[in-house]
Amino acid sequence: MLTKIYITLSRKITPSRARHILNTQKMDKSTLHLLLSKCGIKINPSAIVAPPLHFDKGLISIDADTFINFDCVFLDNGGIHIGKN
Repeated sequence: MLTKIYITLSRKITPSRARHILNTQKMDKSTLHLLLSKCGIKINPSAIVAPPLHFDKGLISIDADTFINFDCVFLDNGGIHIGKN
């Protein structure tokens, strides 16, 4: 509950803080999407992400109908775009 309040009230969350929250707290899909968007990751509402997820800068864009499985590692220094399906 406190995690959701913190995420909702924060204007921006650093990628390292977001990664820590994502990988240590259980949260519903809407809270997870809000957390990822506040650290700079562009994610479509229909995308599914299964934590834990590892990334560096938050330079990731995830389109519709995409499934990211657990323990995925993104080396996103140059940016990553994942298209539909």
